[in-house]
Amino acid sequence: MTARFLTLILCSSYILSPQGVAFGEQSEIEHFESKIRPVLIKYCYECHSMESKAVKGGLLLDSREGLLTGGDSGPAIVPGKVEESLLIESLKFESYEMPPSGKLPEHVIKDFELWIQQGAIDPRKSDQKLVREGIDWEQARQFWSYQPLSPHKPGQLSLTEQIDQALDQELEK
Repeated sequence: MTARFLTLILCSSYILSPQGVAFGEQSEIEHFESKIRPVLIKYCYECHSMESKAVKGGLLLDSREGLLTGGDSGPAIVPGKVEESLLIESLKFESYEMPPSGKLPEHVIKDFELWIQQGAIDPRKSDQKLVREGIDWEQARQFWSYQPLSPHKPGQLSLTEQIDQALDQELEK
């Protein structure tokens, strides 16, 4: 009885330890590196990476931040929510038809679905901050410092203010 109890405690402490989590995450990283990243590189980076000549749809797929920020149509993935991920819709040719060269095999799409369902672990880091929206120039033109100057007439001055104004004019000469 005591041996079983000790074994149960040791096993549960290992599973709940950070090393146990890291092991699970490590297998998800391996899944990304072996199944997801090669497909992204082969079929997507030509139009959707920092190195592409023109980024299409404002979508960058060469970093986790790019996938989460998304492009003109919104976030490409929603970790844990396959049905809300535009990337899956595009791969299935439901909303968009990506890659444009033709639909990927069903097992590749299933790999992407599994990856997103497991939280879309992506070890890639991006040094650049992604900004989804640009500057609203119409709103910027309304800022006070960009308004044209308007002539301003001083109000009626009291006697002390008139004396101060006369002294200031003499000092400026």
